Amino acid sequence: HGSKLSGELASGYLARCDAHSRATDALIYLGLRLGGFLNEAGWYADAQRVLLRCREMCQAQPQTTYYKRLTLECCHRLLNTQSAYCCFPAAAETYALALKLLGIPDDVSGDLPEGPFAVGDTCDQGLQTDDDQRLEDLQTLEDEDPGSGRVGRA
Repeated sequence: HGSKLSGELASGYLARCDAHSRATDALIYLGLRLGGFLNEAGWYADAQRVLLRCREMCQAQPQTTYYKRLTLECCHRLLNTQSAYCCFPAAAETYALALKLLGIPDDVSGDLPEGPFAVGDTCDQGLQTDDDQRLEDLQTLEDEDPGSGRVGRA
């Protein structure tokens, strides 16, 4: 008890981010793991510091599907931390960003489209990867020319 371990870990991470001591992806993954660890340990303030920086780095990248997914993962962990730490205004901002990434309107109190999968379909469209599109294109090529003998790569 009395240890400042969580603060030292968080400060060390933030210093690495400021110094760009590693590749951005490595820093993002480290932030996700460290933020999750600090949250699970109950060190919510330091977890929030780490995850906020991680989210900033994700958002600073080109907004490809890959980085949108990383940002969404960061939002998920950050929401958990912010709600446990009773930072409800900040959690509302994080929630709004997550909805935006998923392509869901932030006015969820309005009427949703009919059907049980209306929101699920929207989420799936928001998270469709570039690989999913490539696989669909390959399947289309295979369907158009089934005798080509090509399987797998185009």
